[in-house]
Amino acid sequence: FLRDKSISLVDLNFDSYPDLDKLLARSWDGRSEAHDIWLFEPDSSRFVYSEAYSDRLGHYAVQTDERTLRSGSVTGCGGYCYTSHVYRPTADSLLLIERTRLYHDLEKDTMMFKREKLIDGRMVVVEHSPH
Repeated sequence: FLRDKSISLVDLNFDSYPDLDKLLARSWDGRSEAHDIWLFEPDSSRFVYSEAYSDRLGHYAVQTDERTLRSGSVTGCGGYCYTSHVYRPTADSLLLIERTRLYHDLEKDTMMFKREKLIDGRMVVVEHSPH
């Protein structure tokens, strides 16, 4: 990981107030990141550290139209395997609504694709196939 000290302001919880994102580290290829996130609290006019956001958001993108955050990371296989998460911000946390993985199944010795979505309060596999 390469150290980086960039700080940005971005509305991560879609409350119309900018939140503070401090990039802590980035992988050499830029596909994995670590962040410290502080959410702006309008009642106190302060930024408050969010463990939930900091722990879950790696290399992320804000999807304003859907009001979601997509976070992902490369998980191995020479840069080919990955995990992607889609979160919907709640009052004090992030709700996982979709998870996608491309991974190597060692037992079958094949690449597998798996997508899960939140349906009726639980994660349900909606697609699972060899890739």
